[in-house]
Amino acid sequence: MKIVQDIDGKQAGDPRRAAQAMFDLVRLDNPPLHLPLGKAAVKVAFEKFTQLSAEIERYAHIGNGADFPESR
Repeated sequence: MKIVQDIDGKQAGDPRRAAQAMFDLVRLDNPPLHLPLGKAAVKVAFEKFTQLSAEIERYAHIGNGADFPESR
């Protein structure tokens, strides 16, 4: 496909570096459960985290209200 040929080698992500990062991660004593690879993925993850954090904070009073009362 021409479009694949046109972008080949021009993408930001380096497959070899990604593979090395994964290899390094699995060798850690306590690897993270999630690790976005590449600047774009890290940026999107931070944006999602910020959005999710704000949403949880905004509605925490509703979520916290789902527990039994503490004075049982």
